[in-house]
Amino acid sequence: MYKITLRKRAAKEYLEAIIWYKERSSQAAENFVQAVNNAFSNIELQPEYYRNSYKHFHEIKLKKYPYAIVYFIDKKEQHRYYYCVS
Repeated sequence: MYKITLRKRAAKEYLEAIIWYKERSSQAAENFVQAVNNAFSNIELQPEYYRNSYKHFHEIKLKKYPYAIVYFIDKKEQHRYYYCVS
Protein backbone atom coordinates (compact mmCIF):
# COMPACT_ATOMS: atom_id res chain seq x y z
CA MET A 1 0.00 0.00 0.00
CA TYR A 2 1.26 3.45 -0.88
CA LYS A 3 1.20 6.43 1.40
CA ILE A 4 -1.10 9.28 0.39
CA THR A 5 0.05 12.75 1.34
CA LEU A 6 -2.00 15.82 0.60
CA ARG A 7 0.04 18.97 0.16
CA LYS A 8 -0.98 21.85 2.45
CA ARG A 9 -2.55 23.81 -0.39
CA ALA A 10 -4.44 20.73 -1.59
CA ALA A 11 -5.72 19.99 1.92
CA LYS A 12 -6.91 23.60 2.22
CA GLU A 13 -8.70 23.47 -1.15
CA TYR A 14 -10.27 20.14 -0.23
CA LEU A 15 -11.62 21.41 3.10
CA GLU A 16 -12.88 24.62 1.48
CA ALA A 17 -14.72 22.58 -1.14
CA ILE A 18 -16.33 20.38 1.51
CA ILE A 19 -17.47 23.46 3.43
CA TRP A 20 -18.83 25.06 0.26
CA TYR A 21 -20.85 21.96 -0.63
CA LYS A 22 -22.01 21.48 2.96
CA GLU A 23 -23.39 25.05 3.05
CA ARG A 24 -25.59 24.09 0.12
CA SER A 25 -26.37 20.47 0.95
CA SER A 26 -24.94 17.97 3.42
CA GLN A 27 -25.65 15.22 0.88
CA ALA A 28 -23.63 17.05 -1.78
CA ALA A 29 -20.72 17.35 0.68
CA GLU A 30 -20.89 13.64 1.51
CA ASN A 31 -21.00 12.75 -2.18
CA PHE A 32 -18.01 14.99 -2.87
CA VAL A 33 -15.96 13.29 -0.13
CA GLN A 34 -16.96 9.89 -1.54
CA ALA A 35 -15.94 10.96 -5.06
CA VAL A 36 -12.51 12.03 -3.79
CA ASN A 37 -12.09 8.79 -1.83
CA ASN A 38 -13.07 6.76 -4.91
CA ALA A 39 -10.50 8.64 -6.99
CA PHE A 40 -7.79 7.95 -4.39
CA SER A 41 -8.69 4.26 -4.42
CA ASN A 42 -8.53 4.16 -8.22
CA ILE A 43 -5.15 5.89 -8.20
CA GLU A 44 -3.81 3.39 -5.67
CA LEU A 45 -4.92 0.50 -7.87
CA GLN A 46 -3.55 1.90 -11.15
CA PRO A 47 -1.36 4.95 -10.56
CA GLU A 48 0.15 4.99 -14.05
CA TYR A 49 -3.22 4.57 -15.79
CA TYR A 50 -4.48 8.13 -15.48
CA ARG A 51 -3.72 10.92 -17.89
CA ASN A 52 -0.19 12.22 -17.83
CA SER A 53 -0.97 15.93 -17.87
CA TYR A 54 2.55 17.38 -17.66
CA LYS A 55 5.92 15.67 -17.34
CA HIS A 56 5.50 13.30 -14.40
CA PHE A 57 2.14 14.66 -13.19
CA HIS A 58 -1.02 12.61 -13.60
CA GLU A 59 -4.62 13.76 -13.38
CA ILE A 60 -7.98 12.17 -12.64
CA LYS A 61 -11.16 14.21 -12.94
CA LEU A 62 -13.95 13.74 -10.46
CA LYS A 63 -17.28 12.64 -11.81
CA LYS A 64 -20.09 15.18 -11.23
CA TYR A 65 -17.75 17.73 -9.65
CA PRO A 66 -15.59 20.45 -11.24
CA TYR A 67 -12.42 19.16 -9.59
CA ALA A 68 -9.46 17.03 -10.55
CA ILE A 69 -6.81 15.34 -8.48
CA VAL A 70 -3.34 16.06 -9.79
CA TYR A 71 -0.62 13.80 -8.45
CA PHE A 72 2.89 12.63 -9.02
CA ILE A 73 4.78 9.53 -8.09
CA ASP A 74 7.96 10.23 -6.19
CA LYS A 75 10.08 7.20 -7.03
CA LYS A 76 12.98 8.43 -4.88
CA GLU A 77 10.73 8.02 -1.84
CA GLN A 78 9.81 4.47 -2.84
CA HIS A 79 6.60 5.26 -4.68
CA ARG A 80 5.11 7.72 -2.25
CA TYR A 81 2.19 9.58 -3.77
CA TYR A 82 1.47 13.24 -3.28
CA TYR A 83 -1.93 14.55 -4.28
CA CYS A 84 -3.43 17.89 -5.06
CA VAL A 85 -7.12 18.60 -5.35
CA SER A 86 -7.69 21.42 -7.79
